[in-house]
Amino acid sequence: MDGGMAPSRAIKTASDRVWDLVGLSVFRIVVGPAQISLALKSGFVGDDDAIDIIISNTLTIRDSDGATRSVDPQVVETVAPALSLRLRPVLSLAASNP
Repeated sequence: MDGGMAPSRAIKTASDRVWDLVGLSVFRIVVGPAQISLALKSGFVGDDDAIDIIISNTLTIRDSDGATRSVDPQVVETVAPALSLRLRPVLSLAASNP
């Protein structure tokens, strides 16, 4: 990049935002006492296209087959589905305002 602003990957609506994450995979997962951190990268050496996501609220993981699983970072028994994201490609991240 030539020092300019990177184009936004977010689409905003009145009730939510959706980030296009095509081309990125979950490179690292860190589970803390009340949050889950995901590091997403393209996997290419020297590529600066990386995103760190810190989640402290309940989230829903949707697989490519449409199945959904709920994860609450504060409830250890629900965290396992998030671990299955490691090294898997990600399509998008959606955040809703209920």
